[in-house]
Amino acid sequence: TPSVRIRAGEVATILYRITNLADRETRGTAAYNVTPDQAAGHFNKLACFCFTEQTLKPREVIEAPVTFFVDPSADDDKNMRGRDTITLSYTFFTADKGPARTSALAEPTARPIQN
Repeated sequence: TPSVRIRAGEVATILYRITNLADRETRGTAAYNVTPDQAAGHFNKLACFCFTEQTLKPREVIEAPVTFFVDPSADDDKNMRGRDTITLSYTFFTADKGPARTSALAEPTARPIQN
């Protein structure tokens, strides 16, 4: 799994590759999940493809940016001690039909963007 190493407070931008696996246009939004749960309150997205609806043509592949930082307060949070990995994942939901049935796939790419 591609990953980036950042310091708390450092702003980073990464790309997610989104693939429409269907033979039809897919329109929807992505919901995110942060693990471990203790990290969610420290994880801050500044810009994300998940803030807006995405439309992908049949079999289209796009790379979509996410700009984020981990609040420095994570370093002082006793619940974060010993936890140095945060995982950000996405689930794509079609605009009018609930969760997509494998019609789109979002996965991180290996190329972080330098700010």
